[in-house]
Amino acid sequence: MMGVTGMKGLRPQPVASSRPPDAALVAALRGCLRRRGISLALSGVDGSGKTFLARALRGTLAPASIPIRIEHRFRWSDNLLAIPALILWNRFFGRRLLVFNRCWVDNLAKLFPVTPRGHRWLRRVARCWAALSPAFDRVLLLEVSYDEVRRRGRRLDREEYARLERNYAVLTAEARLYPVDSNGEVLTTVLSDLGCLTAAGGQRSTA
Repeated sequence: MMGVTGMKGLRPQPVASSRPPDAALVAALRGCLRRRGISLALSGVDGSGKTFLARALRGTLAPASIPIRIEHRFRWSDNLLAIPALILWNRFFGRRLLVFNRCWVDNLAKLFPVTPRGHRWLRRVARCWAALSPAFDRVLLLEVSYDEVRRRGRRLDREEYARLERNYAVLTAEARLYPVDSNGEVLTTVLSDLGCLTAAGGQRSTA
């Protein structure tokens, strides 16, 4: 598995387990992916560990012969056209674990102001987007403290961090995000969640 030294630069990153994936999880993932692809989206403020987690998942699962692909698409045009097409293609034909580093949730979190009116519109747009767009099987919200973001070398002022966190809180309810503590053993947590997802048959569960 790729460690911290394999990441870009020397910035501190969240802890990832060095243990190989559980054999039962690998078997369950293979069985699920023979039937349908799984689409996983990673969301959170810059510095929350999205890129680290995506690479750690690939570094852990690819050697176990789990087909996994990482997509880093965040433009509005990608969210409107390319990503929905990729989700559907992967679900029925690609049949791999498709990991999106960012998604439409992050775009909305950055777009709206933290005001009563702003949050009303944020909820409306999130509901419409979730209803009209093909759903990810999971959207994981990587939670991280402001001090940890700065420790990881990200240039994000405290006011902007607070605005994004409040918008992500609204989106957690509207888009059924799954919060994950990125300061802990985040890889172990996500692998466990994938096990729960495959045990449920990979059924669509979030926006």
